[in-house]
Amino acid sequence: MRAFMIGMAILAGTGAAAAATTQLPLPGEVEEIRQTYQCSDDQARDVSYYNSEENSLAVVQTGDSQRIFVNVISGSGARYASGPYIWWVKGNDADLYDEMADKDAKPISCTGAKE
Repeated sequence: MRAFMIGMAILAGTGAAAAATTQLPLPGEVEEIRQTYQCSDDQARDVSYYNSEENSLAVVQTGDSQRIFVNVISGSGARYASGPYIWWVKGNDADLYDEMADKDAKPISCTGAKE
């Protein structure tokens, strides 16, 4: 079993972001993929994907913080969940849904930057 580290921003009591590191043990080799997306809310999102034998995670910027998303069942594409948010990737495109938003709210649509 191997361990890998995820760096994330955690909001401090003063509202400033402080760096923290979390270590998670995952089976087998861990593949890290980084992708930058340009999104419909005029934000560029740097997303890190971590894939191992049994687990797939994504670290995604949502508002002022980064969240860890866990891969869940999807009919097509790769779907990740974190609290009220869904990050759904299909090919080079991704959508960020807020499940607590109004039922008619549209997702934030993102397109991966070509490298």
